[in-house]
Amino acid sequence: MPSYPRDPNLHKNHRSRLRKKALDYGVDCLEDHELLEMLLFSSIPRADTNETAHRAIEACGSLPEVLAASEEELLKLPRIGPGSVGLLKTVHALCTRYIDDYGDGGRTLGDTDAILTLCEDWFRGRSNKNLFVVSLDSLDRVLKTADLRVETETPRARLVAVAREAAQTYASAVVIAYAGAGSFAPPTNEDRALVKELAAVLNKSRVRLVECVVFAGGRAFPIS
Repeated sequence: MPSYPRDPNLHKNHRSRLRKKALDYGVDCLEDHELLEMLLFSSIPRADTNETAHRAIEACGSLPEVLAASEEELLKLPRIGPGSVGLLKTVHALCTRYIDDYGDGGRTLGDTDAILTLCEDWFRGRSNKNLFVVSLDSLDRVLKTADLRVETETPRARLVAVAREAAQTYASAVVIAYAGAGSFAPPTNEDRALVKELAAVLNKSRVRLVECVVFAGGRAFPIS
């Protein structure tokens, strides 16, 4: 196949045109790779971010998966250095924090299927240190979703963290979810013992445990 020289004017003023497109038609009109390349303007000041964005999305599978990728995975991508990694991980943290704090406010968690679907969404792209506690009002409407990011996996630490969060939010009920000990491990006897003890502790404060979920192997399992 013949090789053709690259047109040096192909990306001339591209950044200005992309910014103008976003201003004229709104950021929502941009495709995923355009959103990513605009973001990378901040960390890659004088280079073609269009190709970088395309190759990052192709390697990871999608824009959300680029943001959720680990630092090690991102550093393997072409032209992605520590500055870009820091920027991408900051944006990912902002997105997840926004969803945790506002995305489910007022939502009613009325059945187990809805809870399991929500839990699977939470754990995408997150570490196994995450411990989610959903505080509910008396009508099972979401007051707050907290990611407590417990640094230890001991059952006692989880129990204390959940009880403290329920008290601070004046919850009438809670849903909790955390990652299992193994990659594909369903709920264990230790998990069930934790749930029983947690329910008893919460009951003393008149807080009802609606559901406890363990996440393993890409799936959320209710613990009964």
